[in-house]
Amino acid sequence: MPHRSAAHRPGGGRGAAHHLPGGSGAGAPPFCPPEPSGRAHPASFPAGRQPGADLSGCHLRRCPLSLAPTGGTDMLTIFRRDFLAYYRTPVGYVFAGAFLTLSGLIFYLYNLQNLSGDLLGFLSQMTLMSMLLCPLLSMRLFCEERQKGTEQLPFTAPVSLGSVVLGKYLAAACVMLITIGLTNVYTLIIAIYGRVYPGEWLVGYLGFTLQSLSFLALDVLVSCFAKSQMTGAIAGFAANFLLWMIDLLAAHVPFAWLSIVLGFISLYDRYEPFLLGQLSPACIVFFLSFIVVCLMGAARTLDARRFSEGGGA
Repeated sequence: MPHRSAAHRPGGGRGAAHHLPGGSGAGAPPFCPPEPSGRAHPASFPAGRQPGADLSGCHLRRCPLSLAPTGGTDMLTIFRRDFLAYYRTPVGYVFAGAFLTLSGLIFYLYNLQNLSGDLLGFLSQMTLMSMLLCPLLSMRLFCEERQKGTEQLPFTAPVSLGSVVLGKYLAAACVMLITIGLTNVYTLIIAIYGRVYPGEWLVGYLGFTLQSLSFLALDVLVSCFAKSQMTGAIAGFAANFLLWMIDLLAAHVPFAWLSIVLGFISLYDRYEPFLLGQLSPACIVFFLSFIVVCLMGAARTLDARRFSEGGGA
């Protein structure tokens, strides 16, 4: 009776898609199965090598059937690809240029014109700019794939959708952190001609960074629903503005419980202690929790799209 390869298992689904060509007798070198794209993979294991001993260079190490841990590696691959894409296209430079230009204008009007060394006041004025520019980073993360017709790639990639979302978010977040770091040139100017308190500087920039990262996480969630980059950018700015001004709406709501809920999720109220020079652990936890919830919502949204559009079949 001919030998039956272990890869030829009964049943359908993804687990039965891999067949080992080239024979399966003793001593026959098991070849790599075709790549997910359909191309034949040229690599093969040397004779006598047991499958699974060394999968470097083979796409099986990224395959859902592989026992090799791939989540962290694939997330880093997504992060590296999207991060470099920001600087291989005009998006990263447009964002940094607009961010630094507007922040420089704010610094000139608020600090230099008034001969003021108020660093926290300067950071409070930069909030509107952060609300406006964060969608520039998020609009391309998922909307661009829809426009290019490659939106099924995240659904068919051998990595969890959570890793896809996290990798893309971290790429955009790093671009933002680099740009925010460059604004410390204004802090240096204040320190030269005035005085900067280290604690005030640390608390102020921590609050501004957490708030900006929260805006970005919200925009990533919004971009999962948008069908075009322009729609994603406009919807992201609208969502940012709503959560920034929601405390004003809470003051006019007739129901006390609803007013409390709206005030609780207001990003302005959570940012205010930092503008007063107060390090609030509760607000730090809120911002971090807000980011996690938005990213989890984005992953769930993509998962729902995968099944509704047939990507998970």
